[in-house]
Amino acid sequence: MRVPQISIFFIALGLSAVFSLPVLAADSDETTIRKQAEDYAKAFSAGDFQTVANFWAADGTFTDADGNKYSGRESIARYFKAILSGSMHPSLKVKIDKIRQLNDSVAVEEGTTVAENLSEQNYLAVHVKRDGQWFMLDVMETNNNSKVKLSDLSWLIGDWKAEDKDNSMDVKVRELESKFLSVSYLVNGKLVAEEKIGINPKNGLLTSWIFSANGGVGTAYWVKEGNLWTKMAESYEVSGLKSGAVYNLKVLSPDSFVWNSSSRYIAGNRLADGKAVQMVRCAKSEAK
Repeated sequence: MRVPQISIFFIALGLSAVFSLPVLAADSDETTIRKQAEDYAKAFSAGDFQTVANFWAADGTFTDADGNKYSGRESIARYFKAILSGSMHPSLKVKIDKIRQLNDSVAVEEGTTVAENLSEQNYLAVHVKRDGQWFMLDVMETNNNSKVKLSDLSWLIGDWKAEDKDNSMDVKVRELESKFLSVSYLVNGKLVAEEKIGINPKNGLLTSWIFSANGGVGTAYWVKEGNLWTKMAESYEVSGLKSGAVYNLKVLSPDSFVWNSSSRYIAGNRLADGKAVQMVRCAKSEAK
């Protein structure tokens, strides 16, 4: 396990987030993305798997609600061909909640999809503009189950560690009387960020408020599907740079989970997916 340097650490773990990103500067861009969502639903409902896949960039990715990831347009086409085969195709409706931009050529769309006789799902789609045309670069969906409660994260309370021969990362989670979880992040023993997790009274969502030691601030919200927790974060570095990412916590056992990140951006530039890090619960005698 290699612990990233501090400047990338906050992006990799979502520790500096953005409270809000501006709406699309150009009305025509938002109109185009909304029209593409309509055309996507029509192609899906018609069983036209290739047209559906063509909404993705050639190097795009799609992660379904079960956590399966498909990389590249051809792989995505095979996925939709399998689920849309046959003479009867489920009718799909797409409801866009919001569209925001990272820069003139990157936009983030969030919403829900409802397919006939299938479950309603949340989605987050990152769009890129290439040669004047918008494509989906990364899309992730999660089942729209009931809202998670703070108590659903009680398994996280305690002290966790990941380390190799050169570096160590500690995550300390405490329960506060004010109905929040308090999380401290340390790299090589140095505090680099603090996080508070609780229910946002505005929308009832399980939400994080994050404060990095270098002045970055941010927010994120959580969804849960089985043993997989997904944390969707937006960020604002102290330098003013905007960033965002999707983070997964996959519970392996009561004493271990894997933490990784994808769909990472800073200042509109895409970053590689973060390397998976396995966190292990410290023995009680080690906890401080």
